Parts: sequence; C-alpha cells; structure tokens
Amino acid sequence: MWRRMLHRLRLLRCNAFHRDLDEEMRTHLAMKAAEFRASGLAPEAAQQAAQRELGNTTLFREQSRDAWGWTWPEAFLQDLRYAFRTLRKSPGFSITAILTLALGIGANTAIFSLVDAVMLRSLPVSHPEQLIEIDSGARRGAPGNFSYRIFEALRDHNRVLSGTFALWTPAMNMRIGNGPSESVFTQWISPSYFPVLGVSPLIGRLIGPNDNREPVAVLSASFWQQRFGGDPNCIGKTITLSGVEFTIVGVTPPAFFGVEAGSSPNISIPLGMEPRLRAKSWLPELNFSWLMIMGRLKPGVTLQQAEADLNVVYRRALEQSAAAPTQWRRRREYLDQSIAVTRASGGLAYWRYDYAQPLLILMCVVAMLLLIGCANLANLLLARASARQHEMAVRIAIGAGRWRIVRQSLTECLLLSVAGSAAGFCLALWIAKAFPSFGFDLDVHPDSTVLLFTCSVSLLTVVLCGLVPALRNAQVDLTPALKDNAGASRRTGNFAPSALTIAQIASSVVLVTGAALFTRTLMNL
Repeated sequence: MWRRMLHRLRLLRCNAFHRDLDEEMRTHLAMKAAEFRASGLAPEAAQQAAQRELGNTTLFREQSRDAWGWTWPEAFLQDLRYAFRTLRKSPGFSITAILTLALGIGANTAIFSLVDAVMLRSLPVSHPEQLIEIDSGARRGAPGNFSYRIFEALRDHNRVLSGTFALWTPAMNMRIGNGPSESVFTQWISPSYFPVLGVSPLIGRLIGPNDNREPVAVLSASFWQQRFGGDPNCIGKTITLSGVEFTIVGVTPPAFFGVEAGSSPNISIPLGMEPRLRAKSWLPELNFSWLMIMGRLKPGVTLQQAEADLNVVYRRALEQSAAAPTQWRRRREYLDQSIAVTRASGGLAYWRYDYAQPLLILMCVVAMLLLIGCANLANLLLARASARQHEMAVRIAIGAGRWRIVRQSLTECLLLSVAGSAAGFCLALWIAKAFPSFGFDLDVHPDSTVLLFTCSVSLLTVVLCGLVPALRNAQVDLTPALKDNAGASRRTGNFAPSALTIAQIASSVVLVTGAALFTRTLMNL
C-alpha cells in the first residue's frame, strides 16, 4: 500500500510521468515495427501495421494515467487555472463578489474572536483545566460570595484542593511620585494567587506567601508599558494607593490578564493590606461577603467530590458564624446555604454570564448579514450562469460531463470564497483592534480556533452560494443553448432567483429593523 501511494505521489510530477509513458509507447511501437519488417514488409508499411495493432495510443495513455496515478489533483489545478482566468476577465463581478463575502465573513470572524476571547479561551496559566470557581448559594453567579473568615476555613480544612486563593477587584486612586492622582483598576489577592495559577514574572518577582501584610505591588505588563515605558528599573520604585506607599516588586507576563476575561487589573496588592487601606476592615467580619474564591483540584478529584467536601467545611463554618441571625427561620435559611463548584478554565464565570446574551445577539446579527451576502452572491452567480449557457452547452457537447461542469462552477465559487475569506480576515483584524475603545479589555487576537471558524464559514459560503448556480450550469438544454439566441434559454432555475431575492429583501428588513431596535440596548450593555 505504501509503495503504491509513493508511486502515485511520484506520478503527480506529470511531465516526468508523461515522458516515461511516451518513451515506453515508442519502444513497443518500434519492437512491433521491427517484427513486421522481419516478416518482409516495407518499413513504412511495417510502421502502419504496428500502429494498427497497438490501437489508440492516446486512449492507452489516458487509461495508464488513470490506473497508475491520481488524476484529481491535475484536474483540480486545471479547474483552478480556468476559474482564475474566467474571473480575471470579469473584474467588476469578481470585486463585487469578494467585497460582499469579505463584509459577511469579516463581521462573523470579528465577533467570533470576541466570543472566543470571552467564552471559549482558557486562561494563560498552568493546567487551566484543573481550576474551579466556588460559588455560594446566596449570591450564585455574582462577584463577592464569601467573607474572609469563610475563605480561611475553606482554604485550611478542605481535602480536595491543592491550592485556594481569594481576590477582590476595586478601583483605587493612585499617584506616581508627585504626579496627579488617577483611578486605576486593582486586585487585592491572597498570597497563594500566583502560586496556585502557576504564573511566572516577566521581571522581578510576584506576591508570595510572606507578602500578605507587606506594602508590595505587582504591575500588569500593559500598565507597565503605559506608565513606565517598559523600563525594567521600575522595580523598587514606589506608587501611592489611597495614601499608602507600595513598592513595585514585579511585572506579570503580557499574556496574563488575571482571572476575569475582559477586566484586566492594572495593579495587584496583598489582601492582608486591606486594614491599612480602609477605615473599617472587612477581614474580621463573619458574615460580610465580598471575596471571590478559586482553587485547583488535586489529581483524580472530580467536581462532585470537591463540592461534597467543600460543603462539609462550609456548613461547619456557617454554624460557627450563625450567632447573628436570631430568628429561627432566618437561621435555618442561613445554615441551608450550599456551595456550587464549576470549572473555571476560562476564569471567573460571572463576567461571561453578563455578556453571554449580547454576544449571542451579535452572533445572530452577523450570521444574518452573512446569509444576506450569500443570497446576493448567489443571485449574481445565477445571472452569470444565464449569460454563460452557450459556453456550458459547447463544453457539454464536446464531451464534458455534468459533474465536471458542476465541479468547475464550484471551483470558481471556492476561489471567490477564499479571496473573500482572506479579505474578511484582514477586516476582522481591523475590527478587533477597535474592541478596546468599546470597553472590552481583552486580548482579541486570532488563534487556531478563529482560523478554523473562518475556514468553516468559507466552505459554508461555497455551498450556500455556489450549489444552485452550479446545478443550473449543468442542466443546460443543448439544442436551444447552441443557437445564436441561446441567451434567451430559461429551461431551469426560474424560481431560484426570485426566491433568493425575496429572502434577501426579507432578511435585510429584519436586520435593519433589529439593528435600529438593539443599538441603544447594546450601547447600554
């Protein structure tokens, strides 16, 4: 099998194969002619007799190529060259079709890049599939589920997590040196934050176990570039947060944005510094919920096992802090709270919950935009098919099969789709750069998932746009189409243009109306 495959791959070098086959044919012909000359025929008669005995050498050459080689790569290249020449002769049609597809595919790729960054992409940390988010029953799906005392109980007494950390993400006033005060997005983290995530510093060091009550700060890579120009000598300098001086000890890697997709903190400080930053500390409060908690599962531990173990610890901690709810019903409701454990490979889920619906709306809108573009291109291809009926009739009359006509038409559509996808991908890159100006603090860059999505959309457009025109090209009635007035032939496909036009107008009306209705809503969201 492998020898046959290698042989077929060698036969893809068509020129060498044809030369060898022609040489073999000439050898057989010469041997036959020599036999006839030996029997007494004249050289010219012997050559003619040898030719008659061997038969149609052209047919034999084609049969040999079909038997020993792969013909589809050569046929595809022929179709591709012919499609390129045909489209080059109609630049107006080609540019219109490519721009139509670029708009639809570019919009879909850009919004899918946003969906991928928010909903699908894993955190750039070590083994993100092991991370979990811990939610309480009281405020499930919302930030700030636990008090610091509850966090300590879950951290110290569980048997299913290799590490646990808590965080809070407030805005704070910051001043660098004698500069003006400005608001920055910070996160207050427990010392286990970076070790549990497995993040290494870009420069300097990160907050560790001995830094919980030390005034140290870690900058994000983007904030470091904006405020310090990427200067590595910023390590050891101080910044002032809410009147307290913090020493810069390190910078996180550029790819690390925290654990909340879409909200990258500028500065990370120890959670133990909270009493010095607030007039009344929340750390000793038993029932004040303000912290988000994440952890890393131990090897072999399932979500169900983790949830069961953490609920035991959680209810024990609730019983110890249940003195405040004096009424029996309130006490019972308080003690009936439970913990839910969910996968957190993409980070904290509450931000994704907030944006799931508007992102779904945007995906539906741009999908409708692509369908309108496909209907538009299909109408153009149908009109082009009507104008090319005489050409297709001639090709069928000289021996081209119906499938070959369909394949040729789909190849033309594939070439348009590839060009439109390339232009759309460039458009998507340009749109993605504008996302930060709309409040999306995301690393929206195309990755293998986005590229696969673009290729899938490209193939889908080939089917949606090219199938009906291709079938119409292959169903030409030869007799009227070969006449001089063949352009008037309308044997098949009368309903297709009307149906596509109706669908295009109807979906356009829906899209424009929906855009008008959702504009203000999307701005608010």
